[in-house]
Amino acid sequence: MDEITSVKLLSHCSQPHKFAGNHYFMSIQGEYPIDDFVSGRWADDEPAIRLQAVHSLGKSGPQSQPLLARLAMEDDDAEVRAAAVSYLNEPDLLHPLREQPSPIQEAAILQYHKIL
Repeated sequence: MDEITSVKLLSHCSQPHKFAGNHYFMSIQGEYPIDDFVSGRWADDEPAIRLQAVHSLGKSGPQSQPLLARLAMEDDDAEVRAAAVSYLNEPDLLHPLREQPSPIQEAAILQYHKIL
């Protein structure tokens, strides 16, 4: 039997997930490393654990871009948001972060110019 290394989300989750101290119904489609999905590290209460998850997701390939964009926009911790921005490499995902005044706007502008 083959080892399962990733999971693909196809539709809305029916149960709320805890994300940075709050509960959200996530609707992120894509394929994610099984370790990050099962452990839920990107939704942990501790910023340091979420930061580790961002670094792991950032190295996992293009399938993690939508989740990284959501973390860049919504995480409670500025360091986690900035790390997520640093792994974004799709201009369409960086665009709203560049246009909206926020603490990570400058990082998003720099990352946008870096990938072009």
